[in-house]
Amino acid sequence: MGYQPCVVLKNKFDVDSNVFNINDAIKNIDQFRDTMFVLVKPGILNASMFESLSRNNNKVVYLPADSSIQDVVARANYAHATIANSFEVKNILNEKNLHARVIPHHFDIFLDKENFKKERNSNLRLYFGGCRDRSGIPTQGDLGLDSNNCFRNINESFWVPLEKLNTIHESSSKFDYVDKNYHQVKCDSILQKINSSLNPARFSLHYAVRTPLVGSYSNFWYTKSATKLVTAAGSGANIVTSNDPAVRVLIPKEYPYLLDTEEPNFLQDYQKKCNNMLLKVKETYRSKTWEEALEMMRDVKSKTNCETICKMYIKLHDSML
Repeated sequence: MGYQPCVVLKNKFDVDSNVFNINDAIKNIDQFRDTMFVLVKPGILNASMFESLSRNNNKVVYLPADSSIQDVVARANYAHATIANSFEVKNILNEKNLHARVIPHHFDIFLDKENFKKERNSNLRLYFGGCRDRSGIPTQGDLGLDSNNCFRNINESFWVPLEKLNTIHESSSKFDYVDKNYHQVKCDSILQKINSSLNPARFSLHYAVRTPLVGSYSNFWYTKSATKLVTAAGSGANIVTSNDPAVRVLIPKEYPYLLDTEEPNFLQDYQKKCNNMLLKVKETYRSKTWEEALEMMRDVKSKTNCETICKMYIKLHDSML
């Protein structure tokens, strides 16, 4: 579930929430009663772990993140509920009599700023937020994003405002660090990220195009989260995106910059199709089409702010009591 939702649960909803190392939680399980454990992409989730965490009427929720569909199905057997990124995953698990809830990813709480609205409205610039696969296979949302597209300048960055967490070892200290910066950012490293030239909110157009037709990516097609879409929405931007299963949860098929990358012949001329969509963006920037798309993205933003996502987890918790 991560530090940000836990801090929001504490500050906005007065929920007793925290982040623990799973081994510490099991070792001290007698301290927990009527607790919902959300296990974020656990390396191991088996019957023994499930039995230990389930003592004292505790509930185990499995959050797979970007695991393969095979891993999700296998590990969901050892949870009271599994968080699905798409309706397809939910249906697959339900067919096996496994409880699943569709809960999207939230956008970063330090991203929700209006400081760069004028910048977005006056300059069409393209942003790709992420790291390309070292193998060169375009599975990270970068399909069709090459030097031949009509945007000569591609701004690429993996924006992590809480980078300092990597230098803090104790989970409780990490929680305190996020908590102290929640109402007012005081840490210089977070401020530097917010004000950096590569803050995603500075860019009017984001990009995330994938296809299940590349390599072994079909194993992750249904499970991959729509993080790049959510980041674009939190940034107040539009996005050129493939119509991934997780994307379909959040945005209507009428969104004008949506690509169908599941069609069997998509790869034959994918570069042309992707570039044509980017050309469409250039032609419609600040037009009625562009503004209607932004309105749809504002709806995505309202669905994926951290408070809304926390309410979904509270509802899940209450349903399992």
